[in-house]
Amino acid sequence: MAASEKNEQDSQEPLSRDAEEVNLEVVDDTYLDEDLIVESNNSGEIETAREALIQRCIKAGIPAELKTYQEEIFDGDKYVLVSFPNGRDKRKKSFSGLDSIRRILGINFEKYTYIGPYAAICSYELGTIEALVKSLHPVGTAGLYRRLFEIDYFSEAAQTGNMKEIVADSDNGITLNFGPVSDALSVMNRASGRDRRLSLKLINTNVKTHDKAVELLERVANSFFFEIDLIYSIPISLEKERIRPLPGRRSNLSTKRQPLSFPNHEYDSAPMSLYWYARSARGMPLLQFLAFYQILEYYFPTYSQREATRRLSVVLKNPTFRADRDADIGKLLSAIKMTRSGSFGDERGQLRATLQECLDPDTLREFVCETEEKRQFFSSRQPSLTSHKLALANKDADLRNEVSDLIYDIRCKIVHTKNEFNEEDRNILLPFSKEADLLYNYIELIQFVSKNVLISASTKISL
Repeated sequence: MAASEKNEQDSQEPLSRDAEEVNLEVVDDTYLDEDLIVESNNSGEIETAREALIQRCIKAGIPAELKTYQEEIFDGDKYVLVSFPNGRDKRKKSFSGLDSIRRILGINFEKYTYIGPYAAICSYELGTIEALVKSLHPVGTAGLYRRLFEIDYFSEAAQTGNMKEIVADSDNGITLNFGPVSDALSVMNRASGRDRRLSLKLINTNVKTHDKAVELLERVANSFFFEIDLIYSIPISLEKERIRPLPGRRSNLSTKRQPLSFPNHEYDSAPMSLYWYARSARGMPLLQFLAFYQILEYYFPTYSQREATRRLSVVLKNPTFRADRDADIGKLLSAIKMTRSGSFGDERGQLRATLQECLDPDTLREFVCETEEKRQFFSSRQPSLTSHKLALANKDADLRNEVSDLIYDIRCKIVHTKNEFNEEDRNILLPFSKEADLLYNYIELIQFVSKNVLISASTKISL
């Protein structure tokens, strides 16, 4: 099918659910992610399509199974869950609607494997690697079309993909193509409608392993994008695979409408600014984690002072305390050790004091045990992220100090740019690393903690 015919057909495809209910993401207003789009179609046609997809996957040795949605708004609907190869891992994609199944059946998906954490595919048979790219500049994709390809983003050439690519050959025979995304990559990354995204393609690669493919893609992309930045001052990066909960996982958000009222409490402006900054930092897990952590830091002086007051009270109330005894004065100084920021004690102690004051232990336990998935995650060690785990087996244990130590450990791995600690105990976390992508549950945890700290520190609104 010609590119113009494909785009015309895709642009006419209806969505079967209201986008507001499904919380779809729109990127550059050109395509919709289909992971959570469900078409309620129990006709023989869609059943035949589902079976055809499953059989093709089985023939290719790709795990695929028919499953049922459990979310309230989709309860009972069917989808095909396909576990595509991604190196030593699997990348799971769900196909529920007839249109999405037809599109995946329309390409030779058996020839491709996903690579690394990227929205990228590789074919060892064809010798190709292709990865979606994104602009890190405010000009966005439209600016790339204008600056690099000298065409308008809304032109017919851009909409149909009938435009000249940037092509460059290496000395060893590998060809670099930079231009419109191919049908195969578009479909395997769940685009619906006109897909005007751009991709980086490497042809004649001769790579035969996943790790070699990732290494080659990263080396070429870093060099090529740096050259573009030097010439055009437009930063570009490889697009990362967007991590979404699988369809069968129940959302912890209520689907029922809640009444809204005029606010009764107000919050400090500085930490609220950090909160919205963290909420907006999607796709940047390290930045997001640190922004939430800075909310906690903001209140260190307040809550560490309360802890210091309690400690002073204990020392001074002791009948054996003597103001003229150097050892007793030393106890006082130790209890009120102050930092330059006005906080008392070391940072780990300040964080503990803040969580002790602001978190209810039962509410915290309820959050980390909300689902079996969360319970297993937090009660197990995640060596690449932290050596700490939560003692969830002991139902009477107060988890606040354990959560505090866990958060502090991850914070240190993010902010320390050189490894000053034991290699096994404290490896740094780097942006765009596999470890950074695994922070999902910990970001949920620190977001929960920061919310409770903000609520605890709130005051009656005064207008």
